[in-house]
Amino acid sequence: MILKLYLNNHKPLDIQLIDNQFVNDWANHIITLDLLPTEHTSLACPSQGNEKIFNQKLKELLKGLNKIPKILNTSIPIEFKTQLDLYDYNDIYGTQHQMNIIHRWVVSTSHGVKYTIDNCDAILTVRKDPSILAYNGLIWQLNKLVHEVEQTYNRPRYSKYLSNLYWDQDFKFKNHVDSRFIWNKKYDHLFTTKNHDMWLAKRILGKDYRESWLDNDNPTEFDVTNTDPNVGWAFELDPLNDTESFFKSTEFNDWLNMYDINNNDATLGRVPLGNIINKNDISNIMLNNQIIKLELYE
Repeated sequence: MILKLYLNNHKPLDIQLIDNQFVNDWANHIITLDLLPTEHTSLACPSQGNEKIFNQKLKELLKGLNKIPKILNTSIPIEFKTQLDLYDYNDIYGTQHQMNIIHRWVVSTSHGVKYTIDNCDAILTVRKDPSILAYNGLIWQLNKLVHEVEQTYNRPRYSKYLSNLYWDQDFKFKNHVDSRFIWNKKYDHLFTTKNHDMWLAKRILGKDYRESWLDNDNPTEFDVTNTDPNVGWAFELDPLNDTESFFKSTEFNDWLNMYDINNNDATLGRVPLGNIINKNDISNIMLNNQIIKLELYE
């Protein structure tokens, strides 16, 4: 099947979809959905931010963080720096470490999981049922704000293989439940680390192994994974990055070995959906376009 992506500023891109039952079912569903604006994003592009934007985004995050005691009836871990003047824009490793532990607290709170920060005795507990937290929106807001802060500075590590932008295309849904579906493990054999142009989008409240490496984080933490049991319908178009070479790189494999993690499709792989038939001028297309319509052809 061919999935035709109509663009706002260029002739359509034709995607040769991979021939399997999962991709067939996925494609026939997503063409019934309305598109959200295409997000241009990246894993390791140099930051376009500056200290002023950093302080602005950090202030928003800390404001949300300081709402936690009242709204969630729990305490803020003492390891968190909750005042703006405790951060230094030039201390990338220190700031990223704070983003790592705040983000992990957000994930653990959402899942009702206890975890210890920095091997200390600060075990976090939440005194409300996790299902209630999903409705008040604060946890997802904090997750979003952490990532917005991270976009204002260069990550601690850099890889040329992950330095290009890609598109994240999501859809309009009446509620969060409709935006997800339960992954059927009979399709686990589809996971791969080989390069493809279109992927089932990463929808992990935690982070994947690429992000964990870039963030100088601990990949053995519970929220570092290649997928989530609740998968999103969204897709990524990523013809410019070379994830396959990244997974084969010495730096990445030395890091995996240090934590005794296997480099294989089951651990690191994602679900490919298809490949662009004609990639002429693809860098310019990716930089200057959005998807405005989808059509499916047998």
